[in-house]
Amino acid sequence: MAPKIILNAKTIETLGAKQLSAILVEIARGNPALKRRLRLALATRQENGALKKQLNKQLDELRKEKSDIDWQKGKAFVKEMASLHRSITTDLAEENPTDAMNVLWRFMDMAGYCYERYDDSQGSLGQVFADARDSLGDIARRAKLDPTPLSLRVIVAYKKNEYGEYDELISILAPALGSSGLKYLRELIEELPAYAKNSWRQGALQEISDALELCQVK
Repeated sequence: MAPKIILNAKTIETLGAKQLSAILVEIARGNPALKRRLRLALATRQENGALKKQLNKQLDELRKEKSDIDWQKGKAFVKEMASLHRSITTDLAEENPTDAMNVLWRFMDMAGYCYERYDDSQGSLGQVFADARDSLGDIARRAKLDPTPLSLRVIVAYKKNEYGEYDELISILAPALGSSGLKYLRELIEELPAYAKNSWRQGALQEISDALELCQVK
């Protein structure tokens, strides 16, 4: 009786790089998500902003896709979004935190578009965007961003917070904003015209107040 063939990392390694490469290329021909994953992996080995360009390209490609995502394809879609987030917050953030912050904003701004295509009743996609939102704080600190444009970007985010993807963003970015940035943000919100003072305004002001108290304690 022939021995059972076991598939795991160790046995696959015995195929060798050449055979594995041929198999991956063959599979990728009919799998756009795998193609994107392989291109990202290759981009991490290149210089001159190759990874940033590839990440932006993949976000553009995903945004062009219009069809609904059913439950059969949902798991793969969520997995791909999680993979993109990891590439931004690990590989790109290590290479250039400022670039990572810019791409991460683009990633976060895709939340509404993704929810329109996919019924996230299990909350798996929501968790991906929650993790991405939480990572904004760490990368913003590492990038040492100017609090003024960062404050303006927070306003933009809160205005488009249709699915709660930007909830508690001010608290998350408070260390990067600092007391000066938080005060400037408060001025921006208080000066909004009456028609623009949406339901998020009061909650945002409370977040700023709480964050400023923490700054004073420190």
